[in-house]
Amino acid sequence: MTGGDFVTLEASDEAAEQLPTLAAKYSLGRRYLYAAPGGDLLFTNNETNASRVYGSSAQSRTPYQKDAFHRHIINGEACLSPSGSGTKACIHYADQIIPAGGSLVVRLRLSDKVLDKPLADVDQIVTQRRLEADEFYESIHPPWRQRKRSKSKDKHCRSDLNKQSISSTFMFGLTATIRSGLRTESLPVTVGGCT
Repeated sequence: MTGGDFVTLEASDEAAEQLPTLAAKYSLGRRYLYAAPGGDLLFTNNETNASRVYGSSAQSRTPYQKDAFHRHIINGEACLSPSGSGTKACIHYADQIIPAGGSLVVRLRLSDKVLDKPLADVDQIVTQRRLEADEFYESIHPPWRQRKRSKSKDKHCRSDLNKQSISSTFMFGLTATIRSGLRTESLPVTVGGCT
């Protein structure tokens, strides 16, 4: 599906067999990935390239394997599914050039609805979600300076961290790696105070 201002990948697990290891019925239903125009929709299947993994005598179940995107983009092979469908898909922006030290922003939106202008408010949604995430993580893991003031008498607080800050994105791991000049150290990540 395409519009003047976007391209869309549509996915559905409605025809997929239920996994026998799941105790309850599980289905995501139909989903739409909207992206900026100019990208090519590429399709293959999420199947192992048997001859590459197991040797030239091994036979793959499908001619369209999971390494097809790499083989097509890097090697120029004609190995993509021509049907416009598959169990694996991507949007390839071939004409985007990123200068050294530069960056590129690609706006995407995943939805369970068909939208007329799916990318119109992406920047506002990302800003709002970032504010919500920052507020949440600040409530469970306040910035170092705030923790230092509230826990100044806590013997377990590390005073050598006053020049460092740990991003809230590290909250998903058990340790955070902080790089400062040539020194790299791993520190325990704390929730709601010092360790």
